[in-house]
Amino acid sequence: MVYRRDQPLASSTLRRSQPLLAANTNAADDSFGIDHYAFSNTTANNGFHQKVTNPIQPTAPATAASTVTLYSRQVHANVGPLQYSRGQNSAIPSPLTRLHGSNITLAIAATTNLVNFSGVPLCMGNVIAQGTRDGVGAQMFNQAFAWNGSTLTIAPSPGNIIRLAISGTTLQIVNPTADTYTAIYWSLEFYRCGT
Repeated sequence: MVYRRDQPLASSTLRRSQPLLAANTNAADDSFGIDHYAFSNTTANNGFHQKVTNPIQPTAPATAASTVTLYSRQVHANVGPLQYSRGQNSAIPSPLTRLHGSNITLAIAATTNLVNFSGVPLCMGNVIAQGTRDGVGAQMFNQAFAWNGSTLTIAPSPGNIIRLAISGTTLQIVNPTADTYTAIYWSLEFYRCGT
């Protein structure tokens, strides 16, 4: 159903305007019911969000002195769309999305790619990972990275365990040990990306 603005007209009789009023009421309920509990929902959840869906914006929206904006934007295809928060007076956008990988195996000296930053002007963040090392058991690491548009750097190595590595413009996890890692789960948190 389509919501028809400015209906009914002041000159319309109730008999003529009733179908328009009914159509608008139903259209409002249908439209509000996307991502929300609909007006017609009689539970205690009436009016609450069920989820939030954002179209991907071509640019970061401006903000006012008294507002904070949540939006989705794809700054670069290699990183993909991220959810952002932007503070008062058009503060620098903060990425909220994390990238995750799960249940991978790294043989001795093997690597897996996380993100290619080619074409991205600026990005920094942190990777945390855990996995099971043959003969040792569960191990985890936490390591920061930074990309300045031309150089990718990582924080000092956390020791003789799986860790971050660099291959040109690509951030990777590498296994420098003499053992295989299984059941590796990783999470990449962006502190800043794209601007």
